[in-house]
Amino acid sequence: MNLHKFNPARSVGMKLFLAFFVSIVLFVLLVGIISFEVAKQTITDKAEASSQETIIQTNLRLDLIFAKYAQVSNQLIADKIFMDNVQKYQETADSYEQLTLSRDISDQFNKYLLVDSAIDSIQLIYLDGSKAVIGQGSIKEGVEKEPWFKEVVEAKGKLVWIPSLDSASGSKTKAFAVARVIKDVNSLQNIGIIVLKVKLDSISEELAAVKLSDN
Repeated sequence: MNLHKFNPARSVGMKLFLAFFVSIVLFVLLVGIISFEVAKQTITDKAEASSQETIIQTNLRLDLIFAKYAQVSNQLIADKIFMDNVQKYQETADSYEQLTLSRDISDQFNKYLLVDSAIDSIQLIYLDGSKAVIGQGSIKEGVEKEPWFKEVVEAKGKLVWIPSLDSASGSKTKAFAVARVIKDVNSLQNIGIIVLKVKLDSISEELAAVKLSDN
């Protein structure tokens, strides 16, 4: 009687078990890979959506900021008392009257500075050759030769945005500015330039707040 040794690897049961085991392992691996890719894509999509939303919110915030300071400039030239004082200062030769008018004009500027700490300064630069400057701080020598100055004059009263100027306080703080020519209401001749400077640090803080709120 010949007896064959029993080989478990050749048994039908073992073959079924191995096939079942391998199938389970492959299925688990496949599910794991798919889950990882889905999770990865989900995170990527959320990151992209968040970045896109941040860009949109930042642009909207910048539009509001620019509109606010453009409005300040518009309010000044629409103010009859302010414009009357600006013209009287140019026309008078009386030093005491000039001093009084200069103070009145500065007081009107200060009203805006008191309610908005982001405003660095508001200055009025006369174009009659006197180089008279009314407002906060001083203007550096030869400012009329600066490219931005010429651009403002050539814009003929339209708003011009200036990306970077020195602070009127004399510190190393940088500011961006909105400037425009103001004209004599009767002759339409250029009287001077209004330069409204805004602290760049303040704008950076506002934009950082937008990013934090998005996160």
